[in-house]
Amino acid sequence: MMARVFELQLPTKEKFVLLALADHADPYGGSVYPSIATVSRKTCIPERTVQKVMAALRAKGVLAVTRPARTPYTTEYRLVLAGLPETVEPDYSRCPLSLRKAVIESFGATCAYCRRPGTLATGPDGRLWQIDRIVPGSRGGRYESYNVTLSCEACNRSKGAGSAPHNARSLGVLLDEQGADSVNGVPNGAKGVPTAAHQPSVEPPQEPSYDVGHGLFPRQDSSPKVNTLSPAARIKFDPARGQITGVTEADRARWRRLYPAVDLDREIGRAAEWLMNHPTRRRSNIAQYLSRWLSKAQDDLARHPGRVAEAPPEPFGLKRG
Repeated sequence: MMARVFELQLPTKEKFVLLALADHADPYGGSVYPSIATVSRKTCIPERTVQKVMAALRAKGVLAVTRPARTPYTTEYRLVLAGLPETVEPDYSRCPLSLRKAVIESFGATCAYCRRPGTLATGPDGRLWQIDRIVPGSRGGRYESYNVTLSCEACNRSKGAGSAPHNARSLGVLLDEQGADSVNGVPNGAKGVPTAAHQPSVEPPQEPSYDVGHGLFPRQDSSPKVNTLSPAARIKFDPARGQITGVTEADRARWRRLYPAVDLDREIGRAAEWLMNHPTRRRSNIAQYLSRWLSKAQDDLARHPGRVAEAPPEPFGLKRG
């Protein structure tokens, strides 16, 4: 009984309460008479809320009272699960051979995605044709005319387990355009009812940049990725190598504008050497420490041209005794 409840489409609280009641039911759904306190303890739902949820289940006809409450007995219920909507299990069945032949012939042995032709047996890449579900099996898509299209292996691999692009054409759409109700004995739709929309509800790509030869799939961006971490999270001191890491060209460009007189490589190396020689006084915010080091070096050079910074900045918020 609990296994059947798990498959029902119900609001969360109603399903929890129904599972707790099913735990007390016999194989036929009867003899259900736990107290409100027991259901509350099992579901971690307040007793008053349990009462409201059970009233809602009775209103839906899921709970039927078989014995009213009377001292010292509680109300006895029977679970009535027939007619409730159940969760649709994904269809991972194999494509029927008749449907496979119909798809290949209807698309003229041409991939619906990259538009490259092949033979009746193999695609343009020399591999077997793939009968691709526009709405994938993991989302309930079935092997039926309005949900299948022809794909070469390369395009099918690019699509992966996601839904097809918004402009993908299914066998059902192709037959509608031709005014045909069936092809090679395969009906258009499931018992006359399409199992997927003619145009699946799939968002188009944000940036319509596409590869040549695989026109419906976005091209992988090969440009270098921009490091979006803040300097405090990115710039660190590596004691094993005695180096400050995570400094980007953007950081260097900013420091050159702020501290034009400072030799950046030399001062960064000096700051790393100071951190290496003072392990007990190392800072946690290396980016802030480095900025203060460079600022002090700039000030020293302004006061004493030709001289480099000889001492690090004071610890943040502290003064040496």
